[in-house]
Amino acid sequence: MIRQTDRLLAQELVKGGILTQAVADEQLKAVDLSGQPLRQVLIERRLISEPQLLQVLGPALGMEVVNLNPVQVDAAVVQRIPVRFAWYYRFMPLSIKGRTLVVACASPLDVKFQDEIRVHLGLEPQIVLAREAEINDALNKYYGLAADTLERLTKDNAGQLEQTAAEAA
Repeated sequence: MIRQTDRLLAQELVKGGILTQAVADEQLKAVDLSGQPLRQVLIERRLISEPQLLQVLGPALGMEVVNLNPVQVDAAVVQRIPVRFAWYYRFMPLSIKGRTLVVACASPLDVKFQDEIRVHLGLEPQIVLAREAEINDALNKYYGLAADTLERLTKDNAGQLEQTAAEAA
């Protein structure tokens, strides 16, 4: 089954002139067969680079695209957001302004983690876009060994980690 988020992404890529409608339709069929997210399929097949993807999504969604390498995150922000939560949902918390948590993510159309932030952390997420590799690097930089350990756990026990992430909040 093709997710609505994948349909929206395909539509934006066609509108932005990155993909033709025929290529988008073909890739959506591949998504339907594989169950993988469209962004992953497109990047793996080298039909689009991650920076291109973010450059299309940013303006389409009204979100800023950031480079995380020079960004400095306050330790209080890192302490407020449990590592299991940030790692499982693959976002990097950047700042807290009042009741708003600014987070960098690579998959802004995945609204589940946004709902989890609202419910479990009591904060309203404000999304900025960043490359997945930069997010992983930032998680390792700010959460250290715990992030590395969780990466291994994620690969070994994806199902158990979902339950752990829910309990962390």
